[in-house]
Amino acid sequence: MGIRETELGIFPDEWTIDTMENSLCSIIDYRGKTPGKSDKGIKTLSAKSVKDGYIDYDLAYHISEETYTNFMVRGIPKRGDILMTTEAPLGLVARLDKDGIAIAQRLLTLRGKSNYLENDYLMYYLKSPIGQHQLNIRASGTTVSGIKQSEFRKVLITIPPIKEQKAISSILVTIDEKIDTNNKINKKLEKMAQAIFKQWFVDFEFPNEDGEPYKSSGGEMIESELGMIPKGWEVSKLEEIIYFNPKEVLKKDNEYKFVEMAAIDNNTSNIKYWELRKLNSGSKFRNGDTLLARITPCLENGKTAYISILEEKEVAVGSTEFIVMRGKEKNKKVYIYCLAREENFRAHAIKSMSGSSGRQRVQLDLLKGYKIVQAPNAIYDKFDRIGESLFEEISSLNKEITRLAKLRDLLLPKLMSGEIRVPVEVSES
Repeated sequence: MGIRETELGIFPDEWTIDTMENSLCSIIDYRGKTPGKSDKGIKTLSAKSVKDGYIDYDLAYHISEETYTNFMVRGIPKRGDILMTTEAPLGLVARLDKDGIAIAQRLLTLRGKSNYLENDYLMYYLKSPIGQHQLNIRASGTTVSGIKQSEFRKVLITIPPIKEQKAISSILVTIDEKIDTNNKINKKLEKMAQAIFKQWFVDFEFPNEDGEPYKSSGGEMIESELGMIPKGWEVSKLEEIIYFNPKEVLKKDNEYKFVEMAAIDNNTSNIKYWELRKLNSGSKFRNGDTLLARITPCLENGKTAYISILEEKEVAVGSTEFIVMRGKEKNKKVYIYCLAREENFRAHAIKSMSGSSGRQRVQLDLLKGYKIVQAPNAIYDKFDRIGESLFEEISSLNKEITRLAKLRDLLLPKLMSGEIRVPVEVSES
């Protein structure tokens, strides 16, 4: 097997260089059309639903079946098609894993020609550095970079033999499926922690001395400014139990793990990545701390993290737009994270925001004054033991996710350039 020089670089002799127009049997484009929304009906995806390699269906909206019939006249997306954002941002891709979905603006739906371009290979090519470069050199726009369909059709793509495409994508799909499985488990574990938090600290159904739910088993309740609360509990301000932005002394010339806002997931505690930076400025935190985004729209989008990526006694640095929350006692680590995800707390934080449009921030004094019902220490002890066991499992799975993502990102450009060849027999066994 030889190699040759092409307009995209050096590639194996048997690989073809072609255009998207020649390689795709379908490009479905609904830009310029916006269907009317409905309370229920067909889920409709826009660019904000497509993330880096997956689709967030929670960000979809609905259109009626009648609107779907009248609107979807340029082509019907189907399971296995590849969705790509065309602007804001450009070039995020994901595989559609459902039928009966409508597509709105700023998305292309792509389908490779049968026995010529395999859809999963197409997705990973578009994610690779060479694919992203091809998109960017044909993009236009000053404030927002985007690509016209006419320019997308001219984008070049490397086309290995179809069996080799399947072998390449099989490796990458296997890695991503394991990452997806871990993420799903983590979401379930977090939901368990949140459910227990609500049961104990909102509904007051924590286990009594006999292990029965306190309130529904006739536990004594007393009046307070926040309503009826369990006897022995009291109303407190957050600043009485939480250190906000606790002080840490770091050496200026040393490198520390740095977490930027983009590294925080919207819906889970996970920190997707970090990098080493010399200390300049920013929030400072340790394992067990909670990071809360204080700026719009990051707070409204749900960016909140539970720190578990550090070594014992290690201190890391993050964006200045984080509020660091640390319990004044060690038995409140998971409690504080769950509180930061609780609906009423988040509503209070969002309501406290002030500043110019688009740059509003949480007013820390108002957050410190937020009132909660404080439980006896024994309740926090029990809750944190349960919560920490859940978050230890989440941390372990997140570390595996990080390792797998690094492996995938290392392999991706090498597989797409032919630097690493995959024996076709592997895909056929």
